[in-house]
Amino acid sequence: MTSERDRELQDWMESWTDGPPAPAEEVRAAILRRVRRQSFYQRLWAALEAVVAVGMAVFLVAMGARPTHPSDIPVIAAFGLLLGATMIWGWLTRKGMWRTTDDSTAAFLDLSLRRCSNRLKLVRGGFVILALEILIFVPWLRIRSAPPWAFAYLAGMVALAIVALLVVGGRTHRDLESLAELERKLEAGSRQ
Repeated sequence: MTSERDRELQDWMESWTDGPPAPAEEVRAAILRRVRRQSFYQRLWAALEAVVAVGMAVFLVAMGARPTHPSDIPVIAAFGLLLGATMIWGWLTRKGMWRTTDDSTAAFLDLSLRRCSNRLKLVRGGFVILALEILIFVPWLRIRSAPPWAFAYLAGMVALAIVALLVVGGRTHRDLESLAELERKLEAGSRQ
């Protein structure tokens, strides 16, 4: 007794277009590899976010315990709110992105496409968060008459964050193009 998925794969294998015939199992395997790789990086990214959040929370508590300037408490509170909002937003954005609804090739492809779309949301959100952090820290450093190295450090961290966001965004766009190609192959195979 064959399942719907087995018939779907058999149909794709029998009617392949656009270039030399490639078994549908190869396309399925490519999509599964991509989903597994995305799952690994998604877990890694979430773990890194948690580590950074804990580190920043410890830093904020330490700063709040010994404020040395009247501006310290409002800045710590603003950054704490931003940190909390960022963590909640990241969690909500990834909600439903951990596994497929079934084991079909189409479900894995859909999950990959949704993950890419969400990653682009996270990148855009990263730029917004970065801008908010700059709006908090630059005035604070000026009020505190911070040494020039503090501004240089902040500028370096901002540049590093921008490069990271641009790299992730560029890679995500390339992933979307690759997934679109796989989707076209699957659609072409299913039409025949």
